[in-house]
Amino acid sequence: MTHDKLLNKVNPTNMSMNRIIVLFVLHSCFFSSCQSQEHESPYSDKKNSVQLSESWKCANPIAGNKIMILLDPHGEADSVLRKYAPLAKKYHYTLYASPKIYNGLAIPIVNTFIDSLLASLISTKTNKEIVLAGFSGGAKYALLYAANNRTINRVVACGAVVETNLNNTPSLLFCGEKDMNYASMRLFNNAHCYHVTWNATHSWPDANTFSLAFGEEVAWTKANESITTSLQTQLQQELNLQQSYMEQYGSFSDTDWKRIVAHLSKDNTDLVAVRCKGVLSMTSYLYTDHFIKNGQLEQALKFCQRYLEIDPKNGDAYYFKALIEMKQGDTQNASKDFNTAKQLGWHETADKKKDSSFSF
Repeated sequence: MTHDKLLNKVNPTNMSMNRIIVLFVLHSCFFSSCQSQEHESPYSDKKNSVQLSESWKCANPIAGNKIMILLDPHGEADSVLRKYAPLAKKYHYTLYASPKIYNGLAIPIVNTFIDSLLASLISTKTNKEIVLAGFSGGAKYALLYAANNRTINRVVACGAVVETNLNNTPSLLFCGEKDMNYASMRLFNNAHCYHVTWNATHSWPDANTFSLAFGEEVAWTKANESITTSLQTQLQQELNLQQSYMEQYGSFSDTDWKRIVAHLSKDNTDLVAVRCKGVLSMTSYLYTDHFIKNGQLEQALKFCQRYLEIDPKNGDAYYFKALIEMKQGDTQNASKDFNTAKQLGWHETADKKKDSSFSF
C-alpha cells in the first residue's frame, strides 16, 4: 500500500478541527508576525545589547578577515564551536556562536544579538568576509537576517528553510536525506542558491560535509545538485503527504495510528517513510507539549505515547513522559524516564526545557 493510499484509507469523516488549529498555531508560532517586521537599521539597538563576552563565544580568533557566525537553535555554542573549530583553523576562519539564541525568540531579538556582534567586527577598517550559518530554527534566523542585511556575504542553511528573498546573497543548503525538511529544502530556490544532499537526519552536518561551507561560491556552484522536473513533482507530492498527516493527526483513532506506524516502519530504506516519521515525531512533540502546558495530562499522555511509538529513541519524548508522571505524582517512574531521556541525548540546555517541578 502506498503512503497516499494508506492516508486515504484512514481519512476520518469528522476531522477534529480544533486540534488542527492547535497544531498549526503551535507549528507557526516560531515564525509568526515577527517575519513581517523589517530590519531597518542594523546596529542601532545598542541600548538593549548585552556584553559581547556574554552573548558570543569564539573559536580560532585569528587576525584574518574571514568570519563565520553559527546559529544553533538550542544555545549550543560550545558544542558547535568544538565541532567545526578544526575546519576554521584549516580554512583560516574565526568562528562565533551564541549561547543566548534559542528557538522561539522573536526575530528582532535575534537580529539585535547579531547586530551587536557585527558592529564589533566591522568597526575596523579591514573588510570582513562574513558567512552566516544556521541549523534548523537557526537556519531560518540566518536566512531572514541575510535577506535584510548586505553585510552578510554568504548564508548557509542546514535542516530548514523559510521563504524569503535573498536577492544576490549566495546561499548553500545542506539537505539531509533522512531529514523531515528534505523536500522543502530541495524545493527552495532563490538567486545564487545551491543544494547539497547528505545521508543524515535533522542535525548539523558532519565536519567533512560541512567543509564546503568554508569554500567560495564557485565551490558551491560545482557541488550544486540540480533538480529535475520529475523529482520536483515527487517532492511536492511528499510535501502534500506530510501536510495531510499533520492535518489529520489529531483525529487518528488508535487503530489508524498503529496502522500508520507499522506502514512507515516496515522499510528503513524508504526515505519518504523515514521523513514522514520525522514529521509525525515533530507533530507528536507539538501536541504533547500543548496539552502539558494546558494541564490536560491524560491527553498529553496519549500523544506522548504516540511520540514514543513513532520515535522510540527520542529523548524529548521520555522527558515529556517523565514530566507527566511527575505532575501525576508518580515520582519513581518519572525518575526512571528522566534518566532515560538524558541517556538518549536530552539535556537541560536544549530550549531551556527542564520544568521547575522536577526534584531530581
